[in-house]
Amino acid sequence: MKRILWAAAGIALAGCGAAADEVAPRMKRVHSIESYDLVCRNDRPTIVAKVWVNSGGWSNPTAIFPGGPPIDGVLPYDAVATPPEGMATQVMTSLDIEVEAVITKGTTHIELRSDTNSISRPHPPGC
Repeated sequence: MKRILWAAAGIALAGCGAAADEVAPRMKRVHSIESYDLVCRNDRPTIVAKVWVNSGGWSNPTAIFPGGPPIDGVLPYDAVATPPEGMATQVMTSLDIEVEAVITKGTTHIELRSDTNSISRPHPPGC
């Protein structure tokens, strides 16, 4: 009887994991940032960056704000993308990011972070 209950619990948990994967994409930080500018577009600060990933097949590059107040005026953003599933070409590949940044009170700079480096840029005047 105990074996049947443990098997049923395992099946139920496995089903929950699959549902969670379908709802939330598996975004990961990119390998590195080659260039990053914080520009004013339509009166809004916009992150424009060229980033590198360690294989082909990555998609949906963007910058996400992990939350929290700025630390010493610096607001962190993570450069992320969705990695490939299964086999992929083993060659460094560049991706472009362009996303509107959300600025919180007290922000003077926005830092874009990757797995291997980070770059900070001042908040553009007039945005």
